[in-house]
Amino acid sequence: MDGAYGTLLSSHLEASSIIEQLNVRNPDLVLSVHQQYADAGADIIKTNTFGIFHSVFRRKLAVETGLDLTEAGARLLNNISGKREWLRTASFGPMTAGVWERSADEVNWISEFYQQAAERVLSAGIQVILLETFSDLLEMSIAIHAIRSVSSDVPLICQFTFQDGSVT
Repeated sequence: MDGAYGTLLSSHLEASSIIEQLNVRNPDLVLSVHQQYADAGADIIKTNTFGIFHSVFRRKLAVETGLDLTEAGARLLNNISGKREWLRTASFGPMTAGVWERSADEVNWISEFYQQAAERVLSAGIQVILLETFSDLLEMSIAIHAIRSVSSDVPLICQFTFQDGSVT
């Protein structure tokens, strides 16, 4: 699996920009990173979309902008060339550090965003959705249910992060 998009792309950012904005501001750069991973033999190529979810929740990105960036990131994977097959995988990051103290309206809003993001990436040709680096089991569950409301058969990969003192 590929990785470290933040590290590879951060040197190409303007001040206060979000790495995932490069999906529309400099798609050739993002595509070149994807292509390098494919050429190196990666079996799973991820979208440059991980941080969108947190940025939307923190209102650093508008909802529609976040969805547009997510779809743009998914569509870039369709332009990778090569002789071998790989899995086009959407990277969905966590929106919060925990949803336990969120209101029902906030939880519904979070669920709707994951659902809309899933609709966008699946219509753009994504084969797998990666729920990446979650620390809250409840938010992971909300994301899974939202994605499953769109597709009952898209493969999901769920990854957690555990830290000292964590109650995950």
